[in-house]
Amino acid sequence: MTAVERLDALDGVNLEPPPGSSFSAFELVTIADGPAVTPALWGLFYGGAVNTIAGEPGLGKSWLAVAASLQVLRRGGSVIVLDYEDAPRTWAQRLRSLGAEATDLVNLVYLRGGGAPSESDLEWLPRLAGVAPDTFVVIDSMAEGMAAAGLDENLAGEVTSWHQRVARPLADAGATVVVIDHVAKDSSSRARWARGSGAKLAAISGVALSLTVGEAFSRERSGFGALMVAKARYGGVGPVGETAANVRFDVAGGSLVRVEVIPLAPHAHGEPSPGPSRLHQGSFVGGIS
Repeated sequence: MTAVERLDALDGVNLEPPPGSSFSAFELVTIADGPAVTPALWGLFYGGAVNTIAGEPGLGKSWLAVAASLQVLRRGGSVIVLDYEDAPRTWAQRLRSLGAEATDLVNLVYLRGGGAPSESDLEWLPRLAGVAPDTFVVIDSMAEGMAAAGLDENLAGEVTSWHQRVARPLADAGATVVVIDHVAKDSSSRARWARGSGAKLAAISGVALSLTVGEAFSRERSGFGALMVAKARYGGVGPVGETAANVRFDVAGGSLVRVEVIPLAPHAHGEPSPGPSRLHQGSFVGGIS
């Protein structure tokens, strides 16, 4: 007899949600006995959750997304890119710069955002994200995606609505979702979250990271930085305000050819938890050695 059946027998009330309900009932005892939740990619990003990287323009947020995508593809996973900021050529050139071959890109679906997603889009995208067991989704960026949908990133209700309609269903389908976002221009007025409403941070179900740079990279020189913890839903990437990983951007011949992410959390070299988004974790080097 399940917990619901036992309670039904006690008071005669049907505790299963009625047909058409927006709620879903779960037996928590079976979930509690499962494996601990640990980051599924780089020891940083959680599978089946919405994660985010925020930072100033031009520091390497999108390059990190490209490098992560290439890693997932090389391990046999699938990648979906929802790009509201750039063009297909940019992604193609960056993947090539990091050493991607044509065969690496077979399971990459690149989608250029051009407006508000239709209801058909919102039904199709989660199905697409749930097709393969190891799926990584990049949304670049939240600000441009919201603007395309006619939403204001400064309004909590509209931020929450965007997450509920766009990002969260992709994570619910089992994908590791990473949303790229921007921070306020004035560093003295920045909060822990990206620019706009604080609802952005509340909506993150995985980890929120902020990219800070010690030395910016360019076509002429390499650079380095760090990913700082702004929020960690499960506490597996380190305390808020501390460094979750160091990052290196190596340049050669006028091009970025290597991205290295070195997680600092104690579990970073352990086994990822089993699940629909079982991806490699630990130190990652992407690009031409």
